[in-house]
Amino acid sequence: MVDLPRVDTPDRGGGLSWSATGSTKGRHGALRLDLAVDGEVVLTCQRCLGPMTKPLQLRSRFLIAKDEDAAEALDQDDDYDVVVGSEAFETDTLIEDEVLLALPIAPRHAVCPAGAGSVAPSTKPSPFAALAGWKTTAGNHDGGGDGER
Repeated sequence: MVDLPRVDTPDRGGGLSWSATGSTKGRHGALRLDLAVDGEVVLTCQRCLGPMTKPLQLRSRFLIAKDEDAAEALDQDDDYDVVVGSEAFETDTLIEDEVLLALPIAPRHAVCPAGAGSVAPSTKPSPFAALAGWKTTAGNHDGGGDGER
């Protein structure tokens, strides 16, 4: 399980497992990193505001470049994402980035559960009800700017 501080979840339910495999068989002799993330993340439905589970099964392949110039040269192939490596390469941050990219911008249930997010009807009068008297009828001047009075 990896900690994802940038993933906003209503609770820490769900769970993710990951694996990373390195190889020297990348394009042009570059190092290659294969990343797999499986599990689920609990999100908040933007329609009913209830919790929803988003299953994830991610597979990503990266080429590791030694510097920015090498990364630019390697970034010609759409099959791989290129990242610049370092001595303190943070795999957790890379995993979190991949999870964030896989999550929907506005998560919603396909069909919200019955009663989720429902609000009891209010018996108080609307504060805008007093404005109803200010409405003009079709026969009154509407300020349309036609020049006739």
